[in-house]
Amino acid sequence: MKIAVYLQINDDKISPMSLESLVAAQKIKKETNGELHAIIFNKELSNTLSEYKCDKIIVVDNPNLTNYSPLHFIESFNQINDKIKPNLFIFGHSYETRDWVPRLSAKLDIPF
Repeated sequence: MKIAVYLQINDDKISPMSLESLVAAQKIKKETNGELHAIIFNKELSNTLSEYKCDKIIVVDNPNLTNYSPLHFIESFNQINDKIKPNLFIFGHSYETRDWVPRLSAKLDIPF
């Protein structure tokens, strides 16, 4: 099973909610002998992920993602979906994700 977890940035650090999502993803990875892909939109903070057990860290380095932009977020995840084809996406429950993840769900025609 391929698992993709999104790590949201708040105040120039990975949000605690995203770290909780990462822990959940790690548990699912262990239970399913899966493959874990951590997705982050901040190249500088991606270095901190080396201490977590991720099979791959996907850094989307796009200036359009520096500030919240649902359409750019959706397009980035659409490309990630096309590239790695995960069986499961995991997102922390934040105001931002509640805004754009349903739109991504509709675009990809898969439930979230």
